[in-house]
Amino acid sequence: SQVRAQIEQILEQCDSEEPAAELFNTARIIDILGLLCRTAPVQVNLCDQKKNRDRSAGLAKIRKSFDYIEAHYNENIRLKDIARDAGFSEYYFSRLFKETMEVNFHQYLNEYRVRKAEYLLTNSNYTVSEVAYGVGFSSISTFDRLFRSMKGCSPQEFRKLRVGI
Repeated sequence: SQVRAQIEQILEQCDSEEPAAELFNTARIIDILGLLCRTAPVQVNLCDQKKNRDRSAGLAKIRKSFDYIEAHYNENIRLKDIARDAGFSEYYFSRLFKETMEVNFHQYLNEYRVRKAEYLLTNSNYTVSEVAYGVGFSSISTFDRLFRSMKGCSPQEFRKLRVGI
């Protein structure tokens, strides 16, 4: 109710041509933030903080692999190639990637390729086959199966829904 009252005061001042109206509204916004801070539950979960710190460190270590994926997603990327490019053993890279991204490398790569395919299906006149091969899938059936499992519809249905073709 206190936040609502502050918002109502701001709305009343919106049409005002008083010289201090903007300052008044800024003060009301600060009051709202203060109210929210006072009433928000304060919980510090040390496990979450450690997890976030570990994830940040992991992201820093595998950052180079995201650049590699972006540049080569449409090629046959093997785990050993990307691990080597990032400067890690295949086993260590795989474990670090999974811990950091909460999905394994191949799942991430397939999701990335499907996102690229979504864009092409929506913004180009390429056939579904051209899109599948263009984003790095080596088989139409694999592309169709993964696309369907991730998006809930086939690539053709997706295109019809998005583009209306």
